Amino acid sequence: MVNKGRELDITIESDRDLSLVSCNRVCIKKAEDGRYRVTSSLRFWRGGDHSFLSKLLRRRMPGLRFIAGNCSAPSGYFWGT
Repeated sequence: MVNKGRELDITIESDRDLSLVSCNRVCIKKAEDGRYRVTSSLRFWRGGDHSFLSKLLRRRMPGLRFIAGNCSAPSGYFWGT
């Protein structure tokens, strides 16, 4: 049996509207508690999902100033508006 990784499913916080970054392969929706849920059918190995999300946010919304939480699994991205 081959392990093909897991689908992207992350909940994060932010001081900007991340739903604008959503695209056809990555869906970002605002939850009721003010956080953002990031989902995708793309598959990642452990740790690769957060790395992918971090690169996507940095590329599409430059000026990132602060990342909250663990470096390998951040819980929030802040631009300091």
